[in-house]
Amino acid sequence: MQIRDARPDEYTALGQLLSEAYAALPGFPGPQEQPQYYAMLADIGRFAAIDGARLLAAVLGDGTLAGGVVYFSRMAAYGSGGAAPQERNASG
Repeated sequence: MQIRDARPDEYTALGQLLSEAYAALPGFPGPQEQPQYYAMLADIGRFAAIDGARLLAAVLGDGTLAGGVVYFSRMAAYGSGGAAPQERNASG
């Protein structure tokens, strides 16, 4: 498995994987309850353009996209509007 920066041609597939993962969480609201949130998840590629964010892809040896993660070097880049962006000396 290789972990590397996601390519633009992988953004849609990564967004789909992320949306499916969240929808499968027990007790987590689904796309019907939170359509705007799931639209944001599906548009994961937008994070690649944010200063302080990095979109990574996990790719199997045969080229299959296995997953991904968005890493924020500073929480202010997260942009959630909640308390998370105010955290100092934090990343995630």
